[in-house]
Amino acid sequence: MKEDLSSFTEEDSDDLPTLRESIKEIWGLVIPIFLNFVCWYLQQTVVYWFIGWKYPLDAKVFLSSIGMANAYMNSVVFSTGLGIIQAIDTLCSNAYGAGNYYLMGIYLHRGRLISMVFCFLMGVFNFFYGVNVIGLFVTEPEILMNVSIYIKLNSISFFLLLVYNSNQRYMNVLRKAHITTRIVLSTIILHVLWCYIFIGILDLSIVGAGLAMILTQI
Repeated sequence: MKEDLSSFTEEDSDDLPTLRESIKEIWGLVIPIFLNFVCWYLQQTVVYWFIGWKYPLDAKVFLSSIGMANAYMNSVVFSTGLGIIQAIDTLCSNAYGAGNYYLMGIYLHRGRLISMVFCFLMGVFNFFYGVNVIGLFVTEPEILMNVSIYIKLNSISFFLLLVYNSNQRYMNVLRKAHITTRIVLSTIILHVLWCYIFIGILDLSIVGAGLAMILTQI
């Protein structure tokens, strides 16, 4: 049943938040979400730094390989998967506004299931054919070999990232974005440790970069 807005009176406006309260509430959501995205991009930046530090002579090949793989995965897999997960925001927000919390859970799990199926199918495609797509733009055999390795590992980390992102959207609707922000801030610290172990100590180069990304998303 639609709410009769004609019954809204001037006295009801006393219950509305002030401009200061609205600004505080909005920024209370914006800052944690902003920090989440900053930390996610920092993860890739940390990988670049460790690769450049550990392999100064081969940095051009390794960084080109990781950069091409990330550009492909971001534009083809993550952006599309994020668009699917975006629907969780809208549906869960509507259910939250209506006070139907049971329906919120249904939307979350169904949205997560759809995004996981999509990511799995894209992962299978990228495992076998992702390097062929990049091969349309890059011809260097050494770069393509490294891209092939990194894409296969990155498919796992992107799968885990989309699962986390669906939970993050759900927490944003509940106005609990600060919880996921604390989690992602702690994972960026661990990510530096994983990169140091797999790249700096174990000398696994591209494989180490991919393993570090997977462990960080877990």
